[in-house]
Amino acid sequence: MRISLGAIGLLIAVTATSAADLSPVDAQGFVELRGVAVDSSLPSFVHGGLGLLQFDDEHDGMESERFVLDLSGPLTETLRALFSAIATTGEDEQNPIDVTEAFLEWRPYPQSHWRWRAKLGTFYPPISLENRGVGWQSLYSLSPSAINTWVGEEARSVGAELSATSVGATLGRDLDIGGVVGVYGWNDPIGVLIFERGWSLNDRVVPLFGGTRRPLEWLRISGSLHQRELLGLPAEATEQQLQMVLRYSF
Repeated sequence: MRISLGAIGLLIAVTATSAADLSPVDAQGFVELRGVAVDSSLPSFVHGGLGLLQFDDEHDGMESERFVLDLSGPLTETLRALFSAIATTGEDEQNPIDVTEAFLEWRPYPQSHWRWRAKLGTFYPPISLENRGVGWQSLYSLSPSAINTWVGEEARSVGAELSATSVGATLGRDLDIGGVVGVYGWNDPIGVLIFERGWSLNDRVVPLFGGTRRPLEWLRISGSLHQRELLGLPAEATEQQLQMVLRYSF
């Protein structure tokens, strides 16, 4: 069980002015200070354990978790850029400062009832209206839904996206109709964490050059007799048998 004793978020919103075209450039961010009490005998998956919680007995109390900064603004009348950076503490697999999203978005002027939008860079899929805050955070709770938690951990990609929406109001309809297609890469391990750990509820957003600890990661160090004992294998088990168990059991 995790009991959240408190959370303090400092939201900074700054609007600057570009001398070239007097268009606003937005900088939004927050600094998070959190008090956490944990009653669990399992080490957190964040530190390579089997626990499904973001924190564990050795990593609770007052936590200065992260600083997030979003910068966005127009480059031209139809082209916009967004850059999101995060600084984290207390998570071994993360870089102290990293990038969560960085993309260009193009929205041409409409010529008909169709509205087009294209994105190029690294970004999260348009999966819901839940995570629309600074740094792809939920606007409604400390921890997003289980599926959005997973998206924040594994589903961000590098690629291009194209969406089209037919605006119903211009045609006398009561609804809009749209679709999204994308080409992406560099997220081959997607789904592995769900298979090995299961679903979790947390507000972690894995940065572009970071990673997520996998449960029992230390067991993948090949070849020791201690591994064979922990896995219930006889001491004479071959290296191939050991690797097969590690591959399909964890």
